[in-house]
Amino acid sequence: MEFHRASWHRPVINMMNMVDVMLLLLIFFVITTTFIYRPAILVEPPESDHLAAVPTGTILVSVDAEGGLYLDGQPLSPFELRSQLAERVQTEQDNHVVIEADRKVPYGVVVQAVDTVVASGARRITLPTIMRSPPR
Repeated sequence: MEFHRASWHRPVINMMNMVDVMLLLLIFFVITTTFIYRPAILVEPPESDHLAAVPTGTILVSVDAEGGLYLDGQPLSPFELRSQLAERVQTEQDNHVVIEADRKVPYGVVVQAVDTVVASGARRITLPTIMRSPPR
């Protein structure tokens, strides 16, 4: 009786399947992630019962708690804001302006910011809020 010795083969791990799964996961997370530019100005918006989506690619004007005006994170005076905003409104096709004001800012300061934005030529203006938590 003759016995054949089985040859020993090195185990092979097929990495292609794992690479395919990792690429699919990467594509999934890139597609489902929202990339929103938020400047580092601390603004606490007021609460509202209704929440409107703010479109991406907008011009952001912020009013902090002390009444300071910012254009995409850069502090400006009302006159500088008007001139720089007028330039951007003329050069960009979608001139949607979002005025993000802190809840502690007096109403008159917010109205002045809106007047400045309107005087610069912008016609589409949004004032974002945060969703009010439901009563318990």
